[in-house]
Amino acid sequence: MEQKMVRISVRVRNGAASFRVGIRARSIGEALALAGRSYPRGEVGVVFPAELRGYLDGKPAAGATERTLAMAA
Repeated sequence: MEQKMVRISVRVRNGAASFRVGIRARSIGEALALAGRSYPRGEVGVVFPAELRGYLDGKPAAGATERTLAMAA
């Protein structure tokens, strides 16, 4: 039986540095935990598209931006 996986973008911030990484895991929580262990001094958060409708149908919305929801690692 194949395990379902999610792929999310995670923003990592450490002082003035900020970058995104793509992570595959069994859940969003597990992906955040993996990022937190990989970057223990950074603040990690899921990157959500601001225009969810375009994200769900696979077409980028015009002028879409991203929002980051910080989670404790």
